[in-house]
Amino acid sequence: LMDLGSVAGLLLGVFALVFGMTANMTNWGNLGFFVDPASFAVVMVGTIASTFITFPMSQMKTTFAVGKNAFVEPTFSNMELIKQLVNFANIARVEGVLQLESRLEDLTDDFLSRSMTIVVNGMDSADARILLENELSFVEERHGAGQDIFDYLNKYSPAFGMIGTLMGLVLMLQAMGDDPGGIGPAMSIALITTFYGAILSNLIFTPICSKLKMRHRNEMLYRQITIEGTVLMLEAANARVVEGTLKGFLPPKEREMLDAEAAAG
Repeated sequence: LMDLGSVAGLLLGVFALVFGMTANMTNWGNLGFFVDPASFAVVMVGTIASTFITFPMSQMKTTFAVGKNAFVEPTFSNMELIKQLVNFANIARVEGVLQLESRLEDLTDDFLSRSMTIVVNGMDSADARILLENELSFVEERHGAGQDIFDYLNKYSPAFGMIGTLMGLVLMLQAMGDDPGGIGPAMSIALITTFYGAILSNLIFTPICSKLKMRHRNEMLYRQITIEGTVLMLEAANARVVEGTLKGFLPPKEREMLDAEAAAG
């Protein structure tokens, strides 16, 4: 599902820029003053070039796939996960852990499926924690690599905006003796590169990087709940203990909702 917040924020940002550039939507001719392909090329190509130098090609190939995650709504819910784990704990306690095996095919989350397979196989709880947390550390490393790309894009774009401005100032000063009247337009073009760099940094790269970091934190919490539930089940904890422990990962409002559902059920 598309993350409407990210899309709405991007569109609102574009609207704010257009609104300002066209003087309250009254002078659309102003837009032409903010268009300069050469300035945009300096900022965009320079930013991409520096990022290519910073990261290996194998990592750069994932840039669009990683960035897309900022505009896609995550499908996991901590509340639903806890209810699922409590249900599994109850089945394992009452009917035996082998009864969970037939339910693994319905799980769409690979990490949860592997965790429940560990429960079915009866692995030692300490070994299971080490195994799953090692897998989690690799996920964290992979996510961090994707975030780093946008973090550096964010750093490089304003820098190349300033480089473009300095280039424009040099050209402007060279032309001062020939045509003093051209100083104004030349200065305008020089500043455009800083403008482009600021837009790319603050409307595109910084928000995407921040959203990816938030997505990462949420997913790590989701995975940690899975690990704790798995370990509790391996330690033969009853469903009440599993529920009580895992609810500690939820904010108060969601805890109250879970309690209300349990009372109604």
